[in-house]
Amino acid sequence: MAIVSGLNATPLDSIEAYQAIRTINEQAFDNTDDIDLVSGKVFKIDGTQVVGAQGATIADLATTWTANPRTATGSITIADGDTPTVEELGQYCVELEAKLELVLARLKAHGLIA
Repeated sequence: MAIVSGLNATPLDSIEAYQAIRTINEQAFDNTDDIDLVSGKVFKIDGTQVVGAQGATIADLATTWTANPRTATGSITIADGDTPTVEELGQYCVELEAKLELVLARLKAHGLIA
């Protein structure tokens, strides 16, 4: 006997449950509708949670330059990793902030955080 909705399900119950699940899957994943999870539930793939409740927003980092502002270029060269200069560390921080802002924007775009 299969366990479908209780301890004493019949094989017919199993077939009906399979057909219902198949119908739900076909309808849920046809890319025409959204999939809504019940509050408090999560979405898992192979047992690993990949989506749950939306997290709180994370504010962007506000940087104010009083002199010599810097902008991110996408890369930085530090001549000596043992003794980076103040200028190199300052540029590193700008690059790191730019990457963090991009990650936050993507998380917000996907609805994972508010």
